[in-house]
Amino acid sequence: MDYFLLIADTLIVFYGIYVIYISVKQLQLNQYLRRCGLLTSAVITEVELTKERDSYISRLKVTFQDERHRTYDAHFAAKDSAEEYLYLVGGEVLIYYDPLQPERSALAAGIDSSWSFYAQILFGFMCLACGFHLLQETLTRLHWISQLQ
Repeated sequence: MDYFLLIADTLIVFYGIYVIYISVKQLQLNQYLRRCGLLTSAVITEVELTKERDSYISRLKVTFQDERHRTYDAHFAAKDSAEEYLYLVGGEVLIYYDPLQPERSALAAGIDSSWSFYAQILFGFMCLACGFHLLQETLTRLHWISQLQ
């Protein structure tokens, strides 16, 4: 049982590291695109509306062209509403893309909402702290058990 806890505690630590890593990478991409990216219009080719907790998320597939008229596909997730669909197939959204690597892109509407990435980074650090604390407790318990035997 204690080894199961050891594995679970380690997974919490690694999950925290993963959340921090992904959030920092997306935050860096958004900051780069805000400075150096090109703004263009993209056509929505697919939409999947899903309910997550108490809100709706649209998963979008869009197609856009760079300044050399090469076509690229991109995938995004954006908040939506069940009563009033904000994203429809055939509609357009504004995106920023990296002119050097056009496959690196982000929705223009979400590029300035960096507070959510900071919240995710904070959540990652909370997972790290809890994971390390639980790991320390489990290792201490395993040490005491081994000394009793």
